Amino acid sequence: MGRPILEYGTVIWSPYTDAACSRIEKIQSKLCKCIGYRYGIPGGYNTVSDVYEYYNINSLQERRQVADMLFFFKVMNGLIDAPDIISIFELASVGPSLRHNRLLMTTKTTKSYVFNGPHNRLARLVNSLHSDVDFYSGSLSVFIPDIKSRLLQYP
Repeated sequence: MGRPILEYGTVIWSPYTDAACSRIEKIQSKLCKCIGYRYGIPGGYNTVSDVYEYYNINSLQERRQVADMLFFFKVMNGLIDAPDIISIFELASVGPSLRHNRLLMTTKTTKSYVFNGPHNRLARLVNSLHSDVDFYSGSLSVFIPDIKSRLLQYP
């Protein structure tokens, strides 16, 4: 099973439980063990994390976050024609309190599948990055390296 198969459509189905995330990460980890055994690392193969570092392999979780932000950027800047998706994201109102510095509204719920669904997951990630990242102007060629440098361990 290849990485494209593991990453296809993650904006919609991204796992959120620790068990589901670790099951998916194990697939990439097994591949890294094979790479380390077969090709080795100068100075000796020690752990899967050594293979990750030597070959600049990022975790699938980090890659899913980059995919989420690229999707959000493309939708908000008209690179993907999706007015229904744009209408889902509401800008957060600016109130007198400085505690809630956020760009997008999230849905308050006790249901984990709603809390971790695509809308809330994307909104939370955008809110965590919006003071450092410009989502609404610039080009995709500038946005991609910027978001990768912020989210990936090995950009």
